Amino acid sequence: MSGSIVFLEEGGLAGASDFGRSQRSCGARGEHPETTTVELARSCHYAVRGLVFLAARSHPDEPVLLRDIAVATNAPEAFLSKIFQSLRAAGIVRSHRGTSRGYALAGDPAEISLYDIVVATEGPASLHTSDAVAAEGGGPFAKVWTDVESLIANRLRSTTVKDLVSLPAEGTGGGGQARLE
Repeated sequence: MSGSIVFLEEGGLAGASDFGRSQRSCGARGEHPETTTVELARSCHYAVRGLVFLAARSHPDEPVLLRDIAVATNAPEAFLSKIFQSLRAAGIVRSHRGTSRGYALAGDPAEISLYDIVVATEGPASLHTSDAVAAEGGGPFAKVWTDVESLIANRLRSTTVKDLVSLPAEGTGGGGQARLE
């Protein structure tokens, strides 16, 4: 069984309570599921891409125009503006005005976790089960799912923007900026 993270378009199926929803793909003849999907909204995806872009620069503390971040990450500038406002409010990025205006990381990329980004863009409720699992209230599946959520949250807490920058891009054999599309 393999896992993947699916990023949905804004306004798609993923809401704050959908983070832990499991989507099963069954093969022919009733085979076991081959994938488990965790869904996050497109805003989180764009936030990660933008932050990795800032962290991968030779001077991540120097501000970059939002327009340049949008072009580099292939994200809609207006939507990215709203996302970066949330990241600024969470203390993940700083905004600069004046001649050197733009956005820069507010801290060390090694200290910015994926958990921080998910909470900043989706809210803390995004890391909890859907109402259907919660309604089971203490049943055996609810207990297992609580453990799964804990594993996901811990993995997000232990993975940083710096970790993502050092991942090889798809189709390359070495380090470099990860391709987050």
